[in-house]
Amino acid sequence: MKTTHTAPSNEKPGLLADQDGAIMVMGVFMAVLLVGFMYYLIGVGETIFYRERMSDAGDAGAWAAAVMHARGMNAIVLINMVMAAIAAVVLAIGAVLLIIDIGLVISGILCAIPYTAAIGCPIESALNAVRPTVKEIHDLAKEFADAVLPVLNAAATGIKWAVPWLAEVKVVNVGVAYHPPVDLGIFVSKTLAQGLPVEDSECQELEDRGVVYVEELIGRATGGIPVLSTVMGWVGGLAARGGSAVYGGVCGGGGGEAGADLISGAVSAATSAAKEEAGCNDDPPPDPYPDMCSDEDPESGGVTSPEGSSSGSDDKAPKKVKDDCNLGDECFQLRAIMIGTPGYEKTMKGVQIANWGRESDAGSTYTTLAELGRGSLAQAEFYWDKEGEDAQEMREEWMWEMNWRARLRRFRVPMDSILGEACGAGGGFCDALSGSSDMINSVIVH
Repeated sequence: MKTTHTAPSNEKPGLLADQDGAIMVMGVFMAVLLVGFMYYLIGVGETIFYRERMSDAGDAGAWAAAVMHARGMNAIVLINMVMAAIAAVVLAIGAVLLIIDIGLVISGILCAIPYTAAIGCPIESALNAVRPTVKEIHDLAKEFADAVLPVLNAAATGIKWAVPWLAEVKVVNVGVAYHPPVDLGIFVSKTLAQGLPVEDSECQELEDRGVVYVEELIGRATGGIPVLSTVMGWVGGLAARGGSAVYGGVCGGGGGEAGADLISGAVSAATSAAKEEAGCNDDPPPDPYPDMCSDEDPESGGVTSPEGSSSGSDDKAPKKVKDDCNLGDECFQLRAIMIGTPGYEKTMKGVQIANWGRESDAGSTYTTLAELGRGSLAQAEFYWDKEGEDAQEMREEWMWEMNWRARLRRFRVPMDSILGEACGAGGGFCDALSGSSDMINSVIVH
């Protein structure tokens, strides 16, 4: 059987029927699409990294500012405590001086009585010998307080105004540390314009704290025995207050001239009676009490009325938290703003490649998103805290214990602070703004 072979045909199919290279065309479109996807994924990854970096920078900036403010408040607390300690020293010496003068009155009376002269006269002589030294120490302590307390008050005022701007410098440095992508870091707060939320208290509070320190010191000196410590502390505090009233404390004259004159008159009368009873008019004076018959200057042993202070009390006052500031209020809030440059170029380039290099409306969308994404917001606050206690109820201790701390808070638009008293009564426009702020705060989660 004869086999025939058919030669292959060299004729090509028509253009419409030719399917050669179809996969290549599909591959080109697929490659462009994959390149677009690749750039898109790279852009998404860089955007996530950028947002995390910006968020960390915002938190670090707000935290740094809050820590700086808390340290400033603790520094002012420390100054208050030093001022109270100085006041306590003056009051304690005044208490000793008062006890000596009371002892002079009692011993002078005992010395004037023949039956108790043997006990009273030596005590009076000893107290008269000690009193000038104690009085000199008291005067030196008051002069020291008059010189130092205004300086400490001025130092606290300087801290009040300097700390917010030092915190601003700190936040700027945080922005530098997070570059790139951060270009600038700042924080905004009422403290930049108003300083730390403290103001001068009354000088009398300084003396009150000094009395408390004297009571605590005496209580510890007695070994912590419950009843004895309480009684001795109370007596010491009473003597400190009496000494301040009679001889004047750190805040000025003291208003105790009548009391000083009364004690001085009693001491003089008792001393004169004792001298007469002891026969001091005889020549020579009798033993065994020749000291009490000496003609020394009455100022060296008698009681003098308090002199007015050389400086007023306003510049000696400690600091307190402003009356209109409570923990958690806007005056304790700090907001950090970080401004950076996002890397959206690769995402935009990938979109252009997927769109065959043509400009599209997506370009303007990405540009808008890039501008909106340049900022990062964070909020922190400084606050006073004492473990196991309701800090809000311990306002009187806020500036006397170094318990100021810092913490991050969820970011909130301070609409109440921005609107102020203008929207205190509410109303249509204010209600609309308040509703808008609630919507913004519900969107901004940080």
